[in-house]
Amino acid sequence: MKVLKIRAAALLAAMCLLLCACGQQSGGTGGDNWQSQYDLGVRYLSEGNYEEAIIAFTAAIEIDPRRAEAYVGRGDAYWAQEDAASAQADYAAALERMEQAGADLYGKLAEAWVALGDREQALLVLQQGLEALGQDEALLDKAEELGFLLKEDGSLADFLADMDWHEYYRSVIALFGNSYPQPLTWPEPYYLLTDAQKEEVYRPLMRRMEMAATLDTEDPDRWLQLLEGMYYILGDMDQVLAIRTERYQRKLAEGDNFAEWTNPAGYTRTNGEAVRIYDGWGRYLEYRSGGLASNQLYEYDEKGRPIRNTSTSTTVEHVVTWEFTYGADGRLSRMDMTDTQPAGITTESREYFYEGNTVRRHCIVYDHYFDMVEADYWETAEVNEYSYLVTDWTVE
Repeated sequence: MKVLKIRAAALLAAMCLLLCACGQQSGGTGGDNWQSQYDLGVRYLSEGNYEEAIIAFTAAIEIDPRRAEAYVGRGDAYWAQEDAASAQADYAAALERMEQAGADLYGKLAEAWVALGDREQALLVLQQGLEALGQDEALLDKAEELGFLLKEDGSLADFLADMDWHEYYRSVIALFGNSYPQPLTWPEPYYLLTDAQKEEVYRPLMRRMEMAATLDTEDPDRWLQLLEGMYYILGDMDQVLAIRTERYQRKLAEGDNFAEWTNPAGYTRTNGEAVRIYDGWGRYLEYRSGGLASNQLYEYDEKGRPIRNTSTSTTVEHVVTWEFTYGADGRLSRMDMTDTQPAGITTESREYFYEGNTVRRHCIVYDHYFDMVEADYWETAEVNEYSYLVTDWTVE
């Protein structure tokens, strides 16, 4: 009898173990089931099966709504389906449940807010992330991608909402204004920096101009115009032509009356008898006054730099030519003028010397008819890091 009781107890124990094993195979504990649903969602997400991924992640959330990972996964699936509202809600829910979120989650939530058109909320999320993580490089990169730039005080600014908050933007506007490219017929002040200095200073600006052109849906052309000018200063004429082509096509599509001014095939402007001719890079090639005063011709090198301007009077025998020379480092090194008229020839030379932000030029004016020096003097000016004259030329 005692043996039977022992066997019965053993059998009962075995049956219990078998039932437990069957239970585990059919779903197991809540933790195991959450993991299986989560892993299933990850697999579906990686395969691009977003609907199934959402179902699996939702099942995981129903099993354990406290865990943040499934919210992130489902948010990613919604984002892949271009459902920014659902993605934002899930990313926000994940952020609430995560003890220490990383830059990736802050970036995803901010991007979702931008997609929903609420840049203020995106800015708040990014600020929250920087406060939690410090000056995290990945988060700062994401912020810049979305159009939020780090200010000197450590805070972020919305590039579009506060477009003149930084000195570099004001300097670029002051440098190029709305008159590009016509001023580039004259090398000052655009070529008072070395090629290396221009690369260092302008490339970061150009990334921001590209970003602004993408973000500013109301008037991207104002940024593309600045970007075009910066590529011109760097001598990247292929990029200049590419941007002009983009601007031209955009303006044609919008019915812009001034689209022809960006025509990559070149264009001609007339005003009465006066004619102005431009090439595909927007460079001023020729001005014909129609007999009113003088005609002008402009020549450039392969980098777009002006090398010769010639002005010919339409009424008297009078020709003035300016020639421009550049050093191996890309800076303007010399300007030479020849003034030819019946009374004789006058020449003027300006030789440039650089020391830090100070530029000096030695000017000599020579009258060949009387074989005498009319003037010999030195001038000094200060430039900033954008090759912009911050002081006028003053005689030493």
